[in-house]
Amino acid sequence: LLRDRLVDERRTRQTVAAADIDIARFERESVAIGVQRRAIDAYQNWVVAGLRLAAYRDLLNLSESRRGAIARQVELGARPEILLAENDQNLVRRRALVVRAEGDFEAAANALSLYYRDAAGEPVLVGAERLPADATALTGVVAAAVADFAQRRPDLQVLLAKIDQGSAKLALAQNDLRPRLDLRGEVGKDVGEEGLGGRSRTPLEAAVGFRFSIPLQNRAARGRLAEARAEIDALQARSRFLRDQIATEVEGITINVGAAERLAAIAEQERMLAERLANAERRRFELGSSDFFLVNQREETANDARVRLIDAQARIATDRA
Repeated sequence: LLRDRLVDERRTRQTVAAADIDIARFERESVAIGVQRRAIDAYQNWVVAGLRLAAYRDLLNLSESRRGAIARQVELGARPEILLAENDQNLVRRRALVVRAEGDFEAAANALSLYYRDAAGEPVLVGAERLPADATALTGVVAAAVADFAQRRPDLQVLLAKIDQGSAKLALAQNDLRPRLDLRGEVGKDVGEEGLGGRSRTPLEAAVGFRFSIPLQNRAARGRLAEARAEIDALQARSRFLRDQIATEVEGITINVGAAERLAAIAEQERMLAERLANAERRRFELGSSDFFLVNQREETANDARVRLIDAQARIATDRA
């Protein structure tokens, strides 16, 4: 009626074991989230590497398409021969950028194959033919944030489950300090043939009683009580700190997303202006009113602005993920 009435060692072990199952499930979810996060990183890096490669290939195509026109002009004497050598030097430099971008793209595809597999579970190396046309694919790979993000975090759920375990151990320690009051009832009746001594229970006997005991040597129980309280206090402090840390991290991510979006808007404006200047400079060069150095500088500036825009969009996608 006092000790072991609401809680005892057997029920406490069952409660702790049930919490262990929950902890294992939360840890499994944490591992799954980590795998999904790395898979998103691998996909985003592959897309970004492919978009960079496309930008450098477009830049190379400009030099290759211009070489034929310059060669004809040199043959006709309209342009100095040194201009063809300068264009070839620029062509080699841009081809080196393409080769480096191809290596980065192949490495990103290899990293993505760890997470992208066929029906048989074998890694799949994705080719350039499956690349999206632009960076808008980066915005559609993650879900929207939820309001109860803190409560859904598996690491916080692990701490809450451990607090439940500590509460169960605390209840058991408090139970061990209680006095014992047991109510007992007995019913007896002789069955079978009568023995030599005659019947001892005729015809039916009932006995009701109780036993009351107080533990004297309870230092072990008090020690377990203090240990359970200290463990709960530590876990509660850790959970409060983790909640604050989660809120700070999410707020920091929100700030980073806002800054990255503003930078992306500026990068988009810079790319549009740089491409307009490059197109105008190419027309002037074709008409003979501009020099090769200036048109080459305009093209590379426009391409650099295009790559910076891709990087800004990648930062936004990373923070959102």
